Amino acid sequence: MHICVSLLLENRIRIVLLILLFVGAYAELRSQKNIGVFDEMTKLPIPNVNIQVLGKKVAYTSDVNGEFVSYAHDSDSLLFSVIGFESTTLLANTITDSIFLLPISYSISEILITTDKGEEQKIGRLNMSLSGSYLSNGTGKSIKVARYFKFEDMFMTTPYLKRIEVLTLSNLKNATFNIRLYNNNEENPGRMIYNQAIIGTAKKGTRKTKVDIEALQIPFPKEGLFVAIEWLCFEENIAAVRYRNKGSKIKHIKYSHEPSFALYKNGKHGGTWNYIDGQWYKFNDNSKTFQMKIILGQ
Repeated sequence: MHICVSLLLENRIRIVLLILLFVGAYAELRSQKNIGVFDEMTKLPIPNVNIQVLGKKVAYTSDVNGEFVSYAHDSDSLLFSVIGFESTTLLANTITDSIFLLPISYSISEILITTDKGEEQKIGRLNMSLSGSYLSNGTGKSIKVARYFKFEDMFMTTPYLKRIEVLTLSNLKNATFNIRLYNNNEENPGRMIYNQAIIGTAKKGTRKTKVDIEALQIPFPKEGLFVAIEWLCFEENIAAVRYRNKGSKIKHIKYSHEPSFALYKNGKHGGTWNYIDGQWYKFNDNSKTFQMKIILGQ
């Protein structure tokens, strides 16, 4: 009897020791790190950097001081991206308390400029009756989606991007999003053609949201233009939405980064590209093209 009790206790002790060893090893592989992101040239902090753990639904955003807290495993790869700097991918176990990103320069293709004033051209259209569904972000990480616009010779008389309009649905009073502009590189988003944030604000409800960029004097690139929408993973952009499943009276809550963007009902308007784990991919389903209108001017 005593031998059985002794063996039982010994086995339990072994199990407890194994659990402690596992927990200790896990804690070593995944630890909390306070990290700062800085400009390689000026050594100044960089705010609003998107830090995505590749292959996982985990992301961070640096604050106004360029800092964030990482809980990544040592084997995780982290992608750092922000407008105006080269994107960098690093293994978590190589990261110390500081990351330095290298600024990049941009060039804009030459385009013929006329002297006439006041002329405008419109590309694309917004229409509530064309809306099939809305593209939303409930992943908890920064996501970019882009739509392609082909260059036409008639744009020569109205060479500059004047305004970008999208159809938004927001559960918040003022949900912000970012617009990124890329040239066309073999039918995929290539290099960015403007190195600053272009922030849009969506009011609550369903609205035509307009972002005025006339003062930036950005010409439509001859190789074609990708206009990308980027959800900003800020706490003030998170909404708690209550919903019921069909046929159920039970209420559920889901969290999403606002706003959502209207899609077309059919695939007659091109397609949408999605930025995932550092690469652009085109949606196979052309019906997932989001509604967008561009106003060109002089």
